[in-house]
Amino acid sequence: MRVVLVSNFLNHFTFPLCESLASSVDDFRFVATAKPSQMAFRQELSAEYVLHVSGEKDVAKALQFVSEADVAIFGDGGWAFMEERMYHNKLSFLFSERLFKRGTWRRFIPTTWYRLYRRFLRYKKRELYVLCASAYLPYDLSLLGFPAEKCFRWGYFPFVKKYGDIDGLFAAKHKMHFIWVGRLIPLKHPELAISLVDELVKSGYDVHLDIVGKGPMEGLLNEKIQSCGLSGKVSLLGGKTLDEVRGYMEQSTFFLFTSDFNEGWGAVVNEAMNSGCVVLGSHAAGSVPFLIRHKMNGMLFKSEDVNSLFNAAVSLLQSPEKCEQLRRQAYQDIQEMWNASQATERLLELCRHLLEHQPSPYSIGPCSQAECLANDWFTE
Repeated sequence: MRVVLVSNFLNHFTFPLCESLASSVDDFRFVATAKPSQMAFRQELSAEYVLHVSGEKDVAKALQFVSEADVAIFGDGGWAFMEERMYHNKLSFLFSERLFKRGTWRRFIPTTWYRLYRRFLRYKKRELYVLCASAYLPYDLSLLGFPAEKCFRWGYFPFVKKYGDIDGLFAAKHKMHFIWVGRLIPLKHPELAISLVDELVKSGYDVHLDIVGKGPMEGLLNEKIQSCGLSGKVSLLGGKTLDEVRGYMEQSTFFLFTSDFNEGWGAVVNEAMNSGCVVLGSHAAGSVPFLIRHKMNGMLFKSEDVNSLFNAAVSLLQSPEKCEQLRRQAYQDIQEMWNASQATERLLELCRHLLEHQPSPYSIGPCSQAECLANDWFTE
């Protein structure tokens, strides 16, 4: 099988998947469409299968790969090549986060509708399917008239770490320790994590929270910590390397993911589950309904609702046995299902089924058919 993936550039989120594809198929190419002027402040990775489109010869070569491949995947920056592929009606996938992060009403904006028509709708009866990097993308597409049955669960697949002594990892964790990781910006709501600790301390729980990240909200968060008298309970640790972040996750029992509907995916959830944390995840973030199975491998709470978050946290603090069950299942789900190797295997199997006009063989995890989730789907 020959596979081509077209996107703007190769980064650390897509690298594990590309490496897995390259080792699993007869021929794999990554077509990088970003121009040098678009690469400022971005870290691009390199590999022998990458083709940079920088001149007419490169464009012609890329078009050849795209038109001749058995399977093509289009991410950001790949739209110009998709028309060639759809002209021949060959099996193709669009990889996308949700369309209407700032409200489904935006579909009525003429320029937005036309852009999405050119990207999705005009090909809805062709051999075009969607790999959803958000649990809310199928619903957004359904509002436009794109068939929901052509949408499959997908996401980002960061590096997966396999621990030789998983029992030792769990035993070394601080039992009452929470961690929050991300940019300190409004859509990620780090203030909710501090509000949670405030409520827990007032209720008599001896907990601690580490906040890892940098951003414009740092001053406001520090003020909130001081005003609530939590200087000994909450630590602002600043920016850390990926390895350092994993180290903090490995020491913590609970991971707080508090983003709202503007969060496309949130790969830190993958990493926290892989590190054996119990994730308390906002139902609004794109990755959470896919990765977190409520009360089976983590806990969900209503987005931006501190009471919902508090209730979820208390239920876990009062049941160490349940915490043990959830974190073991979370770790297992990443090791056995939500990783680049399994995603590759499932994608190739899905392609075989689609070429034979058969439905997906999977009921959960990557490449299973995604359901339509409206913003208010979650009820406690």
